[in-house]
Amino acid sequence: MPRPRNYSRESIARDIAIILSHPDITDRTKRKFAQGAAWGWTEFDGKIDGCRWWSRAAIDARSRDPKAKLIHEHVVPRKVIAEQLLKLNPITPDAVFSLLTRFAIGCIVTPEEDARLSMGTRSKMPEPFDDVTHADFENLWLRYQLANIAVVDTHH
Repeated sequence: MPRPRNYSRESIARDIAIILSHPDITDRTKRKFAQGAAWGWTEFDGKIDGCRWWSRAAIDARSRDPKAKLIHEHVVPRKVIAEQLLKLNPITPDAVFSLLTRFAIGCIVTPEEDARLSMGTRSKMPEPFDDVTHADFENLWLRYQLANIAVVDTHH
């Protein structure tokens, strides 16, 4: 189904900023909404086909079997993205857009790779991600590196 003409990443960021800054919406609802928004952002160009980032194993699996089971995984877990969205001050469309562009990234992986990524880091990032003194501070691909998953940018 084609997207409505007014549906863009900019309009999504605007809507997210409106909802997250609304004083009458509870924090719990904002958190759930932010997690869903992060999900939608990563699938904007397609859940599987159209997704920019693929693991090497997922590419190999797809080439062997066009119907291979593949998983759209969130490079930075949605819970982490939601927490970061809620910390924005002020919550503006530009701030939301910038944060989601940087952190809300999908990557296509095999079920085996998804299982490796889930071992202890399903809804959080490894500790160095939040440590401003560590070389891996805000390293989006840290979970993948620790799970030894090679990733390919399919748009380059």
